[in-house]
Amino acid sequence: MVTQSQQNVALPPSQSIATNGDTVSSHNAMEYESKYFSLEIIREVTKDFDIIDLLGKDVFGSVYKGQLQDGT
Repeated sequence: MVTQSQQNVALPPSQSIATNGDTVSSHNAMEYESKYFSLEIIREVTKDFDIIDLLGKDVFGSVYKGQLQDGT
């Protein structure tokens, strides 16, 4: 799922931000990975936020479905 939002998210100090699809992981006991994508890639996979791909909307923004070139 891809979100379009104007909300800023604060990350814990032990976390680093990466761009262009690089992974982000914390140094806490609970490990996880997340990917960040450029707006260009998000626009491509959501067909420029086409209304037909809108999954939902709330106070945090809109959620669109999209598929990356690798099938994910």
